[in-house]
Amino acid sequence: MKKNINNKRGFTLIEALLVISIILIIASLIIRIVYGSQLIEWEDNFYRSIGLNPSLVHFFIGIIVVVYFVRRAFSERRKKKH
Repeated sequence: MKKNINNKRGFTLIEALLVISIILIIASLIIRIVYGSQLIEWEDNFYRSIGLNPSLVHFFIGIIVVVYFVRRAFSERRKKKH
């Protein structure tokens, strides 16, 4: 009598996205520490020069990135079911 055992190897999409997001957060913190106020000042001045509020720009970029990855994860999950 054979047992049907499924050995899953590798990462799920959510696990991979979580690892990538943690790496990106750590990288952004390191960049902020290394370049300090120069980078922040340059970025803020750039957004202000084109008439945008830097805080709102960062907020909307974050939302767009999260929505993109969540939507992609759910669309791949739907494809696997069909």
